[in-house]
Amino acid sequence: MNHKTKGLAALFGTVILWSFMVVLAKDLVKTVEPTIVLFLRMWIAGLMFLPFFLLSKPWKKRDFKNLIMISTLSFFNIGFFIWGIKYTTAPVSQIIYALIPML
Repeated sequence: MNHKTKGLAALFGTVILWSFMVVLAKDLVKTVEPTIVLFLRMWIAGLMFLPFFLLSKPWKKRDFKNLIMISTLSFFNIGFFIWGIKYTTAPVSQIIYALIPML
């Protein structure tokens, strides 16, 4: 399998897995507070990325401040999404989330 095929397979897999996130998040915030959902999501993601973070030692690189800033903005993006999905339907939230890069 060449690099192009692997890249397309990874992209397709990401789209498939990410498309279920909106439906699951909408169903989850009906029973659990959005702050708890956000905490669990960030905690699990942090545990998954911790080995890669420790192996690559990004704090020694000159662009580490940019990484922190982008990560903080990404946290707020996901946080507002989780809090906002409580007040709308899953399809509408997916349309809004898909249109954010255009704005």
